[in-house]
Amino acid sequence: YSAYSESIVDDARRVANIYGSVPVIKTGLDLNKIQKIEPYNSNTPYIISARRLVYDKGLDILINAFSSVSKQFPDLKLLIAGEGEEEENLKKLTRDLRLQNKIEFIGTIPLEKLYAYMKGAIAHICPSRFEGGGNVNIEASACGCIPIGANIGGISEYIKDNETGLLFESENSNDLAQKIIKLLHNDG
Repeated sequence: YSAYSESIVDDARRVANIYGSVPVIKTGLDLNKIQKIEPYNSNTPYIISARRLVYDKGLDILINAFSSVSKQFPDLKLLIAGEGEEEENLKKLTRDLRLQNKIEFIGTIPLEKLYAYMKGAIAHICPSRFEGGGNVNIEASACGCIPIGANIGGISEYIKDNETGLLFESENSNDLAQKIIKLLHNDG
């Protein structure tokens, strides 16, 4: 056995009664490939979230947080990459909050294009309700994009709060909004 986070090992021990040593092997990246990719050029500042559009990934939390953030930073955009069963619900929430001109659903994109988007973004948001690891946070860091993630599961193994990114209280859209705002004030 092996796992890509201590959180996965803990879950496996609880669910499957796994005993003994289980090595944790963090996932890797091709940094040379990432370095060769040009950043996405945008006329407006933006943050991005690349997730499957399912409940566990917490994109509704992000959209609610972004509603608060956009009041202080009206030019900021949010790009959401991915597809899934919650897509229509998330688009409805976007319309209900009158954010359809500020949030763009860009669908599933090739990894190289995601890296280009990350290289042009201020931050990548990982608002998961459950997450075994969070490799996307390492990808964001490798692209020079600051990761902000929920302090849940294995995410805190990939993001060290206030060192390699920011952590927020899981399920707390107000805390997430404050972390994004903090970053934007420091970035500007």
